[in-house]
Amino acid sequence: VLKSWREETECDMEAWREKRMRSYFEDRYDYRKNLIDWDYSMNIKGWAEIIHSKLYMWWRQEGIAYEIRDSRYPQPNRTLASYTEGKQKGHSKLVRGYWGDVVQSPYWALGVDAEDARLFKKRSYQHVKTCQHVAEYNVYAMLHELRTGSKFKMPDEDDEIHGRSFWGGLSHRDTA
Repeated sequence: VLKSWREETECDMEAWREKRMRSYFEDRYDYRKNLIDWDYSMNIKGWAEIIHSKLYMWWRQEGIAYEIRDSRYPQPNRTLASYTEGKQKGHSKLVRGYWGDVVQSPYWALGVDAEDARLFKKRSYQHVKTCQHVAEYNVYAMLHELRTGSKFKMPDEDDEIHGRSFWGGLSHRDTA
């Protein structure tokens, strides 16, 4: 597996993900936006409304769950490529591709719950933060706790004034 992460190994993640999506949606592939919207409305919004519909739609279509700045992603994430057993002309063969989930988002693991209630604040019935902020906070809090042995506390002055990232503007002094 680790050898397959080398750059000289083929990794056409876009094509593999496209094939996986076509396999999942089958005849309904051309209507996937509507199906994704239905999945969000009927299965997610009711109990995890912190997951914004546009973020969910973007992840389901493009496979990018966590945007880092307004960056381009010129290199595929090779850790998502793997092998599975397949058949070719009646013989068993390992087939390389993207076999990851295209239905359940990665937001469930870290993006829907956090200890700091300020991440779930609403204005005009809309969340001020998103599941990306919640996940960012949770990862940062876990790393902080592993490093220091103490619970992480988000600075009091963080109320949408530091930009998109919940820790934008933090210095090393604030995290020690």
